[in-house]
Amino acid sequence: MLSMQAPPAWSTSFGDVKTLRCGYWGAEMKSPVLVQFEFHPASADAASMAEYLRTVINDDAAVPGLRIPTNFTPDDYSFMPPEPRLSDEADRVLVVLLADDQLVAHARTVGSGGITWGDYAVKLRELCDASPNHR
Repeated sequence: MLSMQAPPAWSTSFGDVKTLRCGYWGAEMKSPVLVQFEFHPASADAASMAEYLRTVINDDAAVPGLRIPTNFTPDDYSFMPPEPRLSDEADRVLVVLLADDQLVAHARTVGSGGITWGDYAVKLRELCDASPNHR
């Protein structure tokens, strides 16, 4: 007699990013694409734009069921840049930098890790350039 396995379930593992855990083989299947929105956490305008764009790419009535995982700049409430990294939750990552007055005004402010917001943006670009799967 065949044993019935539970169907695959979604589990949250990084912010708003969801990874499909496949109960059949115990392996994780990455999403094919993820959009990583980057912006200064003090910018209400950039946060609103990122949320709007996330909604647009996920709530299109013309393509029901289309769900592109997204994540936002990690915010520890210090307004300092986090360690630059690309999400490893998908095969391909599209980085969208939402640069506004807040980011420009804080571009040279050095964070606790010795990195500025300008350095953060440059490092994200370098990480994308170093991989054929990220833009």
